[in-house]
Amino acid sequence: LNIPADVSDDMCKSAVRMGKELHLKGLATAEFLYTGDTVCFMEVNPRVQVEHVITEMINFKSNININLPYILCQICIENKSLKDIFGNDKPKVYGHTIGIRICAENTYNNFIPSAGKVCNILYNPSNRHDWCYFSINSGEIPSNADNQFGHVFSWGKNRQEAIHHLKHFLEKIIIDTDFPNTKSFLYDVLGTDMFNEFKHHTKWLMDYSKINESIDEIYPISIAIWKTFCKIRENVQVIEKNVEKGHT
Repeated sequence: LNIPADVSDDMCKSAVRMGKELHLKGLATAEFLYTGDTVCFMEVNPRVQVEHVITEMINFKSNININLPYILCQICIENKSLKDIFGNDKPKVYGHTIGIRICAENTYNNFIPSAGKVCNILYNPSNRHDWCYFSINSGEIPSNADNQFGHVFSWGKNRQEAIHHLKHFLEKIIIDTDFPNTKSFLYDVLGTDMFNEFKHHTKWLMDYSKINESIDEIYPISIAIWKTFCKIRENVQVIEKNVEKGHT
């Protein structure tokens, strides 16, 4: 994004003014919409959001370590001020970070939420440019819970490099589920000209999801095959454990 420095600075100052006016103690996220010629205030979330990693990664070249959950504890529990925490140092923003949410959704069927079993997740960030984490309870995504279960982040010197790193990182992440999730769809979006040229929008995204809607016709079959495979693998693991215990 080529947001002019004065516009970015004005948004930061506006966020600080809102915090002071609200007598906020702690951390919050102020969100704005930037259209290229207009800045509009959207909302303030008075908490540490799941995207706090983005703030931490674009400050990683600072002399100070930015750890927002820890900073929140220092403010609210230890009653410290930002002056106490940072002294005379000031975080320096450098580069660009992109974060994506991995959700249990069928992207080729109007993003309908899905639920089911998570068989396996493998990932290994190879450098400080990449980071991810997943939250799963008992290996399943229930139908009555938030379907967001993972977050993936990548940093680059600019937006294009961040996109490149994120695509490469996604290639190394394995998510085995018996329900549709958004990883492959987001990987494809990252490779489109519309996204790379920063021309994407919500209507385009919905239209793009329909391009491969034929995939949805074969998805039930692939899901059934995968569920069968997971069940067979479970039975094999039970048999192997019984054999180890001396049972036949």
